[in-house]
Amino acid sequence: MTIDCLAVPGNGWRIVTAAEQRNFNATVHAGRYFTPYAAIEEEALFAGRRDQLLGVTDAVIQKGRHAILYGERGAGKTSLSSVASKFLDMSPILSVRVNCTSTNTFGSAWMKLFSEIETMAERPAPGFGSTTARQSFSARSLFEADRTPNGVRKVLSTLPSSSVPIVIVDEFDRLPPAPRRAFADLVKMLSDHAVRATVVLVGVADSVDELIAEHESVECALSQIRLPRMSGSEIRRIVENGMNGLKLELEEQAEDRIVLLSQGLPHYAHLLGLHAARSALLRGKGAALKLSDVDRSVRKGLASAQQSTRNALSQGDQQSAPRKPVQAGPIRLRTGQD
Repeated sequence: MTIDCLAVPGNGWRIVTAAEQRNFNATVHAGRYFTPYAAIEEEALFAGRRDQLLGVTDAVIQKGRHAILYGERGAGKTSLSSVASKFLDMSPILSVRVNCTSTNTFGSAWMKLFSEIETMAERPAPGFGSTTARQSFSARSLFEADRTPNGVRKVLSTLPSSSVPIVIVDEFDRLPPAPRRAFADLVKMLSDHAVRATVVLVGVADSVDELIAEHESVECALSQIRLPRMSGSEIRRIVENGMNGLKLELEEQAEDRIVLLSQGLPHYAHLLGLHAARSALLRGKGAALKLSDVDRSVRKGLASAQQSTRNALSQGDQQSAPRKPVQAGPIRLRTGQD
């Protein structure tokens, strides 16, 4: 038993057991390295996608260039757009993001974005006299009177030249057709006027046509970056990055099964890695992640996931069976020290 206390609503304080404390610690630590429900925001945890990453960074570096990231759900589009700016040797980066909904208009999406941007201007100082003072204020106030693509261009043009604005429009596919057309007009306008800002559109689609019907008119200004499913080696890097961070030994057969079940989608690799790591960590210090932990992760993942994820995991589980029996003899391990 530990001497740590845990508050339980309605029951006062009670002593937690060592198993409960271990369970809590495992949950916290594994969730630090495997994040199926949030985008990756740290370079150290990001794996693969070298060509696509270069495509986004090139769009930022080249004035008048913008980007559109597209692919199936769970392919890692949001994570790629989140970490791209951190690989740039430019400062300061001014990165803002909006998650679109089906009720957003072009104007409401940009009102959210400009609410995140602070700018400076000379304003009359309080009191008598003609003195002025530099004051900080939200860029949203500059946009309220003209919520059009040209209004966006004007506001972005007023931002300090010392910053590098990157505007990420996530879940772009959820916008109605009219706002999507307005964004296409904006991209062309920003490119024509060489405004020092980069717009990155991110959406679920099999082709750019599904996101921007008139994309031919902005083709010269828009880098089209498709995110296919990851290779087995890229998925393996996700798993190994997480296990190295946790300093958790990993049986090669267990790793192979996670790679197979993930079907090239990083979301599934993080989901399975999270629950498998927790299962192994609960056995205590020095435990290795085994095939049985992966089997438990599938059950945990199925229990907590949305229906689309359940269907995909079930399909992957069926495709991986029957598995080859584990042969007798020494089991190869990948350790966090490798």
